[in-house]
Formats: sequence, C-alpha cells, structure tokens
Amino acid sequence: DRDPDIAAIVADADADMIERRRDQFSKEPGYYVIPMPYSLPGIGTGLLVGGAYNNIADSHSDVIGFALAGDLEGAGILSLDNHLIPNTLILDLSLQHLSKAAVQNYNSRGMSSSKDDYTILNLTDNDFYAARLTGSWFNRMLEVYGGALDGRNRLEAIRDKDGNIIQTADGAIQDSSTLYTLGLRLDWTDDYLDPRHGLRYQLSRWWSNSDNALAADYYQLEHNLTGYVPMGKRSTWVLNYFQADAHVTRLGETNFATVEAQQGLNCSDPSLTAAQQLQCQQVINNIIANNT
Repeated sequence: DRDPDIAAIVADADADMIERRRDQFSKEPGYYVIPMPYSLPGIGTGLLVGGAYNNIADSHSDVIGFALAGDLEGAGILSLDNHLIPNTLILDLSLQHLSKAAVQNYNSRGMSSSKDDYTILNLTDNDFYAARLTGSWFNRMLEVYGGALDGRNRLEAIRDKDGNIIQTADGAIQDSSTLYTLGLRLDWTDDYLDPRHGLRYQLSRWWSNSDNALAADYYQLEHNLTGYVPMGKRSTWVLNYFQADAHVTRLGETNFATVEAQQGLNCSDPSLTAAQQLQCQQVINNIIANNT
C-alpha cells in the first residue's frame, strides 16, 4: 500500500496530466510505396523509389527505405522504433550509401548570397550511419536519448549552376565527421506524433569527434520550445522558440593551399577562366570558414 500523502501527490499529478488523444504506442500495421521522378536544376534527373512498412509483425518496429537512380545514385534504410524494453527503451538505426550525389554550394555564407550565386559539388563515396537510443516514460511525456552520427564523402567535381564542369577533383581525400548527441524531451501535448495542443520542450547537446585532422571540433547546445494552440476544430497555431550556441574546441585547417590539395583542386589552373578560378576559390574559402 502507498503512503496516503504519496498517493495524494500521485493522484494530483495524474489529474494535471494532459490527456492523450490516442495510444502512443500503436501496433496498427501500414505500408506505402512511392515512385517519384525528379528533375532538379543543375543536379540532374532520375527516379527515386521510397517505401515504408510500419509496425511489422505486431511490433512497434518500422522500416523505411529508398533507392535513387539517374544522376543521383544510392540507397538507404532506416529501422525505427525498435523496442528493446517495451514502451521504455527504443533503438533507431540508419544506414545509407550514395555513389553519386550533388549539393549546392553558395559562394558566400550568410544572407548576402543571391539565389543563383552557387556552384554544384558532385560528391562520391557518400556513407552515412546513425544510431539513437531513447529512454521513454510516462506515456512518452519524458524522454532521454543519446546517439551518434557518422558521415563521409569525397569531392568528385565542381560544376557551375548550369551543370557545366569547372574542375574535376584529382585525388581528393574522403572527408569524414562524427557527431554525438545527448538530449532531453518533455512532451506535454495531446499526441506525440500529431500534437494539437500543449507544450513541448527539447534540450540537445551535440559535439564532434573528427578523425579528420583537417576539420574542426566543436559542440553546440540547442533549446527548442514549441506551443500548440488549437483554433477551432480543425486548425492549430504552432509557436516555436529555438536557440542554439556553438563553440569551437579545436580549429581545423585554415591554410588555403593545404585545403586546396586536400580537395584535389588547383584553383590557379591557367586553363580556367578568371570567373572559374574565383568559383573554385570560393569553394575552398567555404571549407576554411567551416573549419573555423
């Protein structure tokens, strides 16, 4: 039997708890498959096929996968919501590999760039691995989590915004970065996945541990507070406050020539036009800025 005073406190806490609209650990199965042709300016065309199967075999486990073909090539799989201890200890895993990828590299950091002021970086040997372990209590209203993410890629070429090659990288090293995270999540809403009213607060700390001596190490602290205010029966206002502070613990490489060689580039190549040399230099300057 519980002490009367403790029982009263628990009863009062239960009375104050916001009511969830539905079961927070549903086992209802579902699946979808989505074929999606893509055409992205400067990046290319092709086909993405994605799919998911939720709550496999009367469990909470979900599997999500995708495959890319065309100018982007690769595949990935996520295994989510795996309950090592039912409703309490949850494991998420992610794995992806892209043999061909492309990202936009704006030629200056901040708000001064125009929408067309970018080059395209072709990347290869793109690997991404992630794992997160979550402890969950009180019907998902309190969660504590920790995880790690590891990403790797190699520069293949720089193109202009129209897709024309500026320079091909020769012997670029594979860039790598590893991030770790610890976090706390308080969820005082009516539903974990689809909140309509209530408050949610998340505190996260991220830090890097690069095995690439040329990259920087840092840590960042994030506060994320979100309020959900119902407006009538079908609408909800979402109000969000977010704050992040980042601190560099070890500078990366800032010597232009060293970074240039690391990326397999020669921005002073006389076969390049003056505009192409400047675009190549801007890629290196962005890497240096990232290293600081």
